[in-house]
Amino acid sequence: MDECELHPHPTLAPVWRRRGPPLRSPAAGDDHQGAVVGGLDSARGRLVHQIHPRKDEDAFLAFHDELAHALPADEPLVVVLDNASDHKRHAVQEWWQLHADPFQPFFLPAYTPQLNLIERLWRYLKDKLACHRGWNDLARLQVAAETLLTGLEVHFHSTEGPAFRPPHNFRETA
Repeated sequence: MDECELHPHPTLAPVWRRRGPPLRSPAAGDDHQGAVVGGLDSARGRLVHQIHPRKDEDAFLAFHDELAHALPADEPLVVVLDNASDHKRHAVQEWWQLHADPFQPFFLPAYTPQLNLIERLWRYLKDKLACHRGWNDLARLQVAAETLLTGLEVHFHSTEGPAFRPPHNFRETA
């Protein structure tokens, strides 16, 4: 479980270039941002997510409620989290105490994003939506993120490595 920021300005990936001054990317206007909060059921390959205007404690708590309704409550669930400050705020701690029966938080060590599988999904999302591509409208970016993430199957246990399978042709719908 984690959050990811959505930026309309392009994400710049490493590219080949001649020696000299660094590359400059034109960016128009303010870089408004949105956020995706998501939880990955790695055993079933299912993603539960919500898109919010900001990455903050309120978005994280709203997603907790969504997660409580979306996942089966009859079996105990271990929720893997990083050590972000929003994950350890007082209101979030209270939520964990109220829902201690089905949910057990497991906090990863600090500065170890490679241990959280959902970080790979965020990298995939950013590569598909924003790598060397700017968006002139945050709302369109959020719709494209919703389109990509809805129905996405995520399998980390295959022999070929992580597989992200959209349920439809994303390029045609975005």
